[in-house]
Amino acid sequence: MNIRFRMIISFSEVAIRDTYDFTGVNDLEGEAGKVNMEILIVILFGVVGLLLVWYLFLWKSLNMIVTSHIIMFIAFFYFYQIISMLVIRTKYDIDIFILSNLVVFLYILSLSLLASHFHRHIIRNQQLMNFMMGVDERFILLFIAVWILCKGFLITRYGEAAFQALARREEVGMGYLIASIDSLLMYPAFGSFVIYFCTRILGKRHHKRFFELLLLVTALIFFIFSVVFSLDLGVRRVITFLLIIYVLTMIHRMQYRNILKATVYVVGLIPLLFVFYMYYQSIRWNVYDPNINSMLLYGNVRQVIKGIGLSLIPQNQFKSGLVMNVEERKGPFSVLHQVIMKQVDKGETTKGKFIAQSANNVVPAFVSKEKITINADEILSSVYDLPPIDLPTSILAILQSECFFFGFIITSLLFLGLFLLYSKLLLFLPTSVLFRATVIGLLFKTAYFAESSLDVIFVDIRNLIFICAVSFILFQIRDSISASVKKPYTS
Repeated sequence: MNIRFRMIISFSEVAIRDTYDFTGVNDLEGEAGKVNMEILIVILFGVVGLLLVWYLFLWKSLNMIVTSHIIMFIAFFYFYQIISMLVIRTKYDIDIFILSNLVVFLYILSLSLLASHFHRHIIRNQQLMNFMMGVDERFILLFIAVWILCKGFLITRYGEAAFQALARREEVGMGYLIASIDSLLMYPAFGSFVIYFCTRILGKRHHKRFFELLLLVTALIFFIFSVVFSLDLGVRRVITFLLIIYVLTMIHRMQYRNILKATVYVVGLIPLLFVFYMYYQSIRWNVYDPNINSMLLYGNVRQVIKGIGLSLIPQNQFKSGLVMNVEERKGPFSVLHQVIMKQVDKGETTKGKFIAQSANNVVPAFVSKEKITINADEILSSVYDLPPIDLPTSILAILQSECFFFGFIITSLLFLGLFLLYSKLLLFLPTSVLFRATVIGLLFKTAYFAESSLDVIFVDIRNLIFICAVSFILFQIRDSISASVKKPYTS
């Protein structure tokens, strides 16, 4: 089986070499990196994937959420990989390299086609925008403000651990109920933030009031610091996703009429993402510098402001900091490549180890107090000879490890199922502002899962079940009270 895979990829390599003259390309010298065949292969797959999703979005009614998810995948698996290869000269087995790129492309292709086929069952762009436009501005600002106040209270009481409430609650003596409420508040808060962000672009919020601007900037800072410390969302993913959503919402606002202008938006997004990734990689670990960390957590107002400023400035030499950070975390493609390389050599899978462990990890602490939590990074490190660090894990790599080369189609079906589930909940369940904000938060949060583990999906499903149960009980109580009030009095 392994020989057969290598023969197939070798034929592909020969075809590429016969079609294009790569003579001398691998010998090109450059300080930032070398333009070689591997980079041209990544560019080819990335551009074709982007053109495909762009065509389906503009002409085949591909949902905006699915489109943003696929663009996120292209950004992190292809464009970010180009940055890594330019910064760090890594030698790849060309057969496995092409196969890894092909697996990513097949995931993009299969999800695009599936979502286009089932587009009537996924919430349509206009329906989603109507839901957002119909939400009362006062409620979404209230949700954001409540989340900021709660998070601020936890920070003043528990310090840095407030950003990892569930994981570190026992260490700092935080109650399980408080930590759980803090975790659940993230959903409506993030949903409210995205709603306000999109409706601003659509032009509903006409008056730029100072209070609203201050609230949103504060919320964004809190989101960023939450993801820096807890790694639940990911700074690169949040900022990249907001940029993508901005572009897609602007295109929707233009009613898809000016295709040339819309294309300019997308083309302009690519260099912007490159610049952001390189800048972020150069400042990524600044927040963990002892002096900056001390300013942020224990300093007065002036020191905190100074600490925030220093955390955003590349320290020492920009180039050395960038190289160090890219070496530390190359991107999700590197993990997928390592998984496929080992599988082609040995023809083995992890046989459900990731799925079983993820299901165990999300069992609430009060149900199983003696459970042992093992994250996906630890399993990947032990099975695939990867360094024991915070790895850029992806669900595609995990399911590739579990299901061999059926992994890409199972990943496609998984995300399609999640988009269908959240769409149906948004369309057919109660019209409460809080519930809508929560589901919209889940919908958008799922869309930027280019780099994450199965644990996150299991946690979201677990929390959604709890939120639905609580919402159902509250609605029953409300209906009972309303019925008793309306019931005519009889003597």
